[in-house]
Amino acid sequence: MLQILNWLCLISVSFLSFQVFSYMCKDAIKLYKSIIKTKKVYSKKTVIPMVTDELLKKVAK
Repeated sequence: MLQILNWLCLISVSFLSFQVFSYMCKDAIKLYKSIIKTKKVYSKKTVIPMVTDELLKKVAK
């Protein structure tokens, strides 16, 4: 009987640790995806078109 109880305890602790690990990984994956999205948005804005737009605005004035 004691061995069965030990196995049940081991299984429940293993399952609980797996749940905690998956929860932490899920948050880390969300953070990683949000960082990649912001990098993609900023990488689309290159410096040269921004400078040319500013120069055209100055010339137009």
